[in-house]
Amino acid sequence: MNQKIPPINNNTKKTFNSSILYINIKNIKIIPEQYGIYDNRKFMIFNISELNQIDFNHVLETSADTVRKSVDETKTFVKWDGAMPDCVLNLTTKEGPYTYEDILIILAGPEWTDSNPPEGMI
Repeated sequence: MNQKIPPINNNTKKTFNSSILYINIKNIKIIPEQYGIYDNRKFMIFNISELNQIDFNHVLETSADTVRKSVDETKTFVKWDGAMPDCVLNLTTKEGPYTYEDILIILAGPEWTDSNPPEGMI
């Protein structure tokens, strides 16, 4: 049984043995068809100005220095399993929560993936 995943813009979708391969001009991502291991994982996007409010003992990121940032460096996100941590609940600029499937699509978009990476980064 193949799980349906919306195609990412300008990509070609191919199925190979229980994985879906998205081919983009600049990158290749292999996304497992079975997301079961992330059923309880949630993601919250928020303004980078609130990063100091995150208690890294209650999310899966390790520090403010290691979070992923949007291309324009105004947003970031954290992830957790189970109940939403209070430090995330109290954010005022939050967007979400998102599932694993949702966040994969969001992070592949132009706000999070630079279509013109600096030289030497390809």
